Order: sequence, then C-alpha cells, then structure tokens
Amino acid sequence: VQGAAFNWRFWKSGYERWFQGDKPFAKAVVQVGYFKDTDLPDVPMLGDVADAKYKPMINFVGTLGLIGRGLAAPAGTPKEAVDVMRAAWNKMISDKAFMADAEKRKLRIISSSGEEVEKVVRDALDNAKPEVVAEASKMIYGKK
Repeated sequence: VQGAAFNWRFWKSGYERWFQGDKPFAKAVVQVGYFKDTDLPDVPMLGDVADAKYKPMINFVGTLGLIGRGLAAPAGTPKEAVDVMRAAWNKMISDKAFMADAEKRKLRIISSSGEEVEKVVRDALDNAKPEVVAEASKMIYGKK
C-alpha cells in the first residue's frame, strides 16, 4: 500500500499509535518540508535522497510546510500593522499558558517568526521558475 501525508502533526495528534511498536501499522519513510521534524530524526528528507535535478522542485514544494497555518495580510498592508501582528504572534507562541493548552490538546506548535516565514516565501517565489512550478504541479496533481 502506498500513501502520502503532508502534515505529520495531523498524524501525530490523532494516529500516533499507528506508528508505534515492533510492527507498526504505518511507517514514515521520507519527509517533505523545509526542515526535518524532530519527531522523525531517522526519516530522511526527500531532498537528501532524490536526484539533484529534482531539488529545486522539492525545495519549492517543501516551503508549504513552513508556511502551514500562518497568517497573511494583503499587499500594501501598512508596516505598522504588520509589526503589531508580528509582535502579537511572537507573544502568543512564547506564552506558556498557550503552549500548555496546545500540549493538553495534543497539538504541536513548531513556530517560526513572521520574518522567517516571509524570507522563505520570498525565496520560494524568487526561485519559482515556470519549469519548477510545472514539475511541482506534475508531482502533486499528476499533470502539468
């Protein structure tokens, strides 16, 4: 059986038992993302095992994990408003009560600052040559 799941947090929070024991029901074999998940230290990154010609496409697709469920504002949002939202975000992800509540609900928080996410998005868009986007579309949807 083959399958793909692009959100380890979903599987970790709801189906962790599938991956446990001597004969697990399911096994993670490769990771796609911007960074290696700390829960999967022995599972290689796709970019580390794939042919070099696919790395630009893998890196492009891998940015989706970092962007994840972040917040976005439209182009032209005043810098002052962005600064307020980023400060509120950073305060939330460093709040001990918030983190404790997330843990209680079996939700993992792997946070990145707005500046970090913006840099990744800008880099991804700057390097999103048409052929890279076409190859990513083909990989994800099976067509161009």
